[in-house]
Amino acid sequence: MRHVHLVGPGGVGKTSTGRALARQLGWCFFDLDETFLARLGSIDACIEHSGLVAYARRNVGLYCRERARLPDDAVIALSSGFMLPRVSRPSHGALLDDIADDPLTRLLLPSFEVEPCVAEVVRRQLAKPWLSTDARREEDKIRRRLPLHLSLPCRRIASVGSVEETAGRLLDDLAPALERSISPPDRPRRPAEPLP
Repeated sequence: MRHVHLVGPGGVGKTSTGRALARQLGWCFFDLDETFLARLGSIDACIEHSGLVAYARRNVGLYCRERARLPDDAVIALSSGFMLPRVSRPSHGALLDDIADDPLTRLLLPSFEVEPCVAEVVRRQLAKPWLSTDARREEDKIRRRLPLHLSLPCRRIASVGSVEETAGRLLDDLAPALERSISPPDRPRRPAEPLP
């Protein structure tokens, strides 16, 4: 399977860039947050009611179930905290390591310098009308999470300019790894299953 994983904090463009990249590749696109909302309800309500550990377990479980149903070629936008918690089960740490080490995983950030990155992520998050948040909360969140994201071993892509430009840079950066991952022509392909 060739699954491109896009990781990073909220507001870095994983969803918009992932959709554009999937269009350019002719692949399926899957957004974990959108699926969580559609299947399990509000993320904030889940965390408030059940706690962060329970949310992380449900989110990882949903990812594993849905990934098994995706076609061989897919672009996957992960939740902003997906790569950070190792609190749910020991086996999840191995999953996160596998994703982080995968040559098709990319970390998206609007800047690789802390202050410009924080400022841009906060600006983007506050522009989302459906997100119930404030500047201080978003700044605290990105400052806590950014060092953890920057410690991931995956390659980084700057999510600046238009979505199409970012997707183009991402595609150029992924091209060598995609070429190496092409399966032999005689290998049977698993057909795509429709997602409900």
